Amino acid sequence: MRKEKGKPEAVVNSCILPVNGLYPQGESIDVVYTWDELRYSLRSLEAFAPWVGNIYIVTNGDTPYWLDTSHSRILIITHDEIFLDRSYLPTFNSNAIELQLHRIPNLSRRFLYFNDDVFLGRAVSRGDFITESDGQYIYFQKKPFAE
Repeated sequence: MRKEKGKPEAVVNSCILPVNGLYPQGESIDVVYTWDELRYSLRSLEAFAPWVGNIYIVTNGDTPYWLDTSHSRILIITHDEIFLDRSYLPTFNSNAIELQLHRIPNLSRRFLYFNDDVFLGRAVSRGDFITESDGQYIYFQKKPFAE
């Protein structure tokens, strides 16, 4: 990607929202299944998009036992931190949570948004998502999956 002379390339962060929360309080383990999708989503970011800056994981406050929360690029953001009206919490409605993402402190203007069950399967670059004029690419499906 070409940069204007003297203009630094904007940082692109990633925001990951666990689809059903990590471990909703009060739910039986029989109801909530986790196959460590978050682990594989993070691994795919590291393997195929190492240029991404911070990775914000938005959660109800729970974190999986295996997650190194001291890692310099991983930040846990709780729902309490981004919901102005906490009377709606707890919530596991992804639409409601997505509407609060802009309140994440220090989130870059341009960021990649993933649910925890989204994985990159090959190398991607900033230029796959952001145009040279700092716009964004929107990809549409060319052909239906099933006829």
